Amino acid sequence: MNNSAIFLGTSHGDPTLTRFCSSTLYRFGDCTILVDAGEPVTGLLVRENIQPSSLDAVFLTHMHIDHVGGLPALVHYIMKYPAEDGQTELLFPEESAVADFKNWMNAAKAYIRQEKFFYTGLTPDFVWNRKGVKVSCIPTEHVKSINAPSYAFLLETEHCRVLHTGDLTADFHDFPEIDPEKPLDLCVCEATHVGYRLEAFLERIAKFPIKQFVFNHIGPLWTDGKEKILEDAVSGLPFPVLVARDGSKLEF
Repeated sequence: MNNSAIFLGTSHGDPTLTRFCSSTLYRFGDCTILVDAGEPVTGLLVRENIQPSSLDAVFLTHMHIDHVGGLPALVHYIMKYPAEDGQTELLFPEESAVADFKNWMNAAKAYIRQEKFFYTGLTPDFVWNRKGVKVSCIPTEHVKSINAPSYAFLLETEHCRVLHTGDLTADFHDFPEIDPEKPLDLCVCEATHVGYRLEAFLERIAKFPIKQFVFNHIGPLWTDGKEKILEDAVSGLPFPVLVARDGSKLEF
């Protein structure tokens, strides 16, 4: 099975001169998963020659606008240009968001072709299985202050394990624990909130069995030509590290 990731949008909470909002595409063989749908995710997929209707699932880490703002346009595009077979599952971090999203699409006069989508509200014990890929939810505390859920995701196949952290708290206490007996082939971690205590964060993750590490969701200290500051800061880690740019591609 060939595994790859495309970091479509890699900015922090706002688009910048060189970065769009958060969206990451994972491919595990013939299974295609999008994590987060920040704008303009539809256009970024099209420019990569990826048909949006080929998505098996769209997982949303939390409901902040920089992670979900492109979802209405993505769903609308899939309705206009649907695949003959198959459906795209939309997985929301909270059940109430499902109804809210449907109401918004109705308000926009974008009447959803129900047969092309199905909806899931995530819970901490939810596990997704499709085409040989298992995705497990790991609760984080990014939006705990407003009593809202947020998630990291563990994506696994028979021979591969990927951790996608989503947004964390500033002291990164909610960075998911990694089983020392089960190495990660890839860890994709946000670099906005953990940047407040970067040195301590690097000290912690250096102990984990990680084969490749990617910093995503790049904070304003390290974007638009300042990436080398972060690259130099992480150069001492015991595994390869990529500071993702929009359009960065990786096989693992």
